[in-house]
Amino acid sequence: IKFAPKNLISDEDLLELNEYKELGSTISSYDYYQKRGAKKQILDIVKLENRKFGSFCEKLIRERLSLEKPLNSQHDAIYFEKKIEIKSARYWAGGTNCKWQHLEPEYDYEYILFVLVDFKEIAVWGGKKDDVFPYLTKQGKQGYWVDKETLLSSGTVKKIQEEEDFKKFLGM
Repeated sequence: IKFAPKNLISDEDLLELNEYKELGSTISSYDYYQKRGAKKQILDIVKLENRKFGSFCEKLIRERLSLEKPLNSQHDAIYFEKKIEIKSARYWAGGTNCKWQHLEPEYDYEYILFVLVDFKEIAVWGGKKDDVFPYLTKQGKQGYWVDKETLLSSGTVKKIQEEEDFKKFLGM
């Protein structure tokens, strides 16, 4: 009689592995935001899977700032002929940093809006592509990324709190 080979890691084996034991101490982004007092409307956004999260935030910002839809996939919005990329992030569970990813230097846009789903608001910073890119890190074959601490300390972005800030940022 031949026996089936033993699984590399059975469900019972998991209980003995340190990595699994540490899993109990990790917290999901949703739980983290909930513990920090985020309201339902923020939690509804935080719980979205990554692709839907980015798409939702992009559409939300376009609506709030009355931006036009993009002409192609090399930017996310247009405002009076200015092409804008919109990148969105959530906090890492347990911290106050985040990462905006997949920024492509060759794409057709001049400005970047960095959107952060904060605990009590949707925070937005704007930067010019050419000013921001020196602070970004190569992300394999998927463009570049930057974390919040690096971006804000670079001095290359401005917080956008209302439409007038946005217009001023764009030089209008």
